[in-house]
Order: sequence, then structure tokens, then C-alpha cells
Amino acid sequence: MRPLSFLFILLLSALSLPAAEPTPFFDGKTLAGFTICNGYAPYRVINGEIVGTTAEGSPNSFLCTEASYGDFVLEYETKTDPRLNSGVQVRAHRYKRETQVVIENKGKKKNTQPPGRVYGYQVETATAASGSSGSIYDEARRGWVDHRQGKEPCHSAFKDNQWNRYRIEAQADRIRTFVNGAPCADLVDPLDLDGFIGLQVHAFKGDSPAEVRWRNLTITDNGRHAWQPLATGARAANTTIRLRYKLPTGKASLKWGTASIDLEPTPADSTFEITVSAHDGRLVIHRNGDKLRDETTGLASNPAPVTTQGPVQIIALDILKKVQ
Repeated sequence: MRPLSFLFILLLSALSLPAAEPTPFFDGKTLAGFTICNGYAPYRVINGEIVGTTAEGSPNSFLCTEASYGDFVLEYETKTDPRLNSGVQVRAHRYKRETQVVIENKGKKKNTQPPGRVYGYQVETATAASGSSGSIYDEARRGWVDHRQGKEPCHSAFKDNQWNRYRIEAQADRIRTFVNGAPCADLVDPLDLDGFIGLQVHAFKGDSPAEVRWRNLTITDNGRHAWQPLATGARAANTTIRLRYKLPTGKASLKWGTASIDLEPTPADSTFEITVSAHDGRLVIHRNGDKLRDETTGLASNPAPVTTQGPVQIIALDILKKVQ
């Protein structure tokens, strides 16, 4: 009986493990564990606050964590000179080589990013008049991916010349933001599932330097999600699936319960990628990184089989699962 009792105690202990708790984002005294990326704006710790100051001629600067985060809740307060745009990068990366991108910001514009350039999701800090604070901008890659300008209650949540409270929730392929308690962005995007966090000091031209401050920063590390193989016909709900396929000729579709997605034919020797995200009755579909659909659906209510129809060649079929 002793071995069984011991196993029972171990099982009971595992089931009663406490949920992750918020911890300080930095030690409150130094910038140990951080690296300045992309520009050369200086960052200091003053009275427990992180203070970033613009530097003449510097491009966008980021105080980047050396650690990588996947699923997390990041909370902080920020106070920004109204002359200055700022933000916080989450699940960010740096280009390993020169990369061409198309950025959506007041129209589409092609751009070439150099090696080392920081890119990825940025939670915006702007002026009260702009109404953009709390939006998500894909820095140095696609531009706006969830712009809340003109959409209440987010549009009016941010206040100039005072401390503003932010909350960022990243879980699987979903990122939600809140400014002073008001819900803002609710982005479903499977492109990046983890990466570093970076505090931005924007490039700036002014008569005198401008500052951005952060205080009361805490983070709750909730592990991470990753792609895992999924068998055709398996049932899934409230998650994201990804299909990489070839379809040189003919018509085919990906079916997940009541959802049916037509598969675009692929050029010879090329593959396409479709991701289908179902979260709390919301269906979001991307093809090769571009969003095709974002709509309300009952798909996520019950597990449903994932299948394909037609002469499609499946290269890989995956599901997004929590792995840590």
C-alpha cells in the first residue's frame, strides 16, 4: 500500500499546484537582463522607474529582455511626453538578414529592413487626441494589425500628461490589451507565439529631448503554446489548426465542423498555408499570413472533426497546443 499512497500524494500535489503569480518585471534598481536594441537612446532606472530619453539622430530604440516569453500577462503604468510616440513590443524578434516587407500605415508601402532590426507586435502608446493607444502595430513588418482609433471605449481611454495603466494578455495566438481598464485590441494572429519584450523610445526630432517612463511593471509567465501534429479527422475545439498543402489543379477545401474554407490552387512546386483559429465563438482565418475572415461562429462550442476534401496534398496538419 505504501507505493500507492506515495503515488496518490504526488498526484494530489500536482493537481494542487498554485497558478502562476505576477512577479516584478525587473529588479527595480538596474537594467540587468536587458539589452538596448536597434537605436542608442539611453535608458536609466530612477526611483524604481525605467526612464527612456530620446537621442538626436537615433532610430527607434528598444530596451529588450534577454528572456523570451510566450503566454503571459504584462502590467505596467507609463507616462509619455505628448511630443513622443512610444509602445511596448511583445513576442518580438530581430531580422537575421535583410528582409523586404509591405507595411500598412496610411496606405501600403514597401520597405527593406536591415539585419538586426526589431520587428513584431507593438502595443501602442500615443497621444489622447490620436485615439490609438492600446492598438497593436506590427513594427517593421506589416503595420497596423488591430487599430482601435475611433473605437470606444479604447479611443478615449488614454490621458496625456499622467500615468496610464496597461494590461497585455498573450495566450496562444491571441493578444488582448487594456488601457486604464478599457478593453482595446483583441488580436488573433498565429504568426509569432513567443519572443522578447521591448520598451520603445521612438525616433524623435524636437528642440529638446523627450522622455517616456514605465513603473509598477509585473509579469505573469503562463508558459507557451506550440504547433503539434494533428491527424486528419481528429476533433478539435477552441484552438487553432494549421494546414500546409499543395494543390496544383482542381478544387479542394478544408472543413472543420460547420466551417468550410476553399483552398486556393498553388503554383507548381509551391505550398500554401491556411490557419483557422476558433476562440469563444469567433472564427479567424489567415492564408500565408494575410487575414481572410474574422467573424462570429458557433464552431468553437463543441469539438468537431478536421478534414479535407478534393485532390489536396497535405504537407502538414498541425494544432496549437499548450506545451509548457
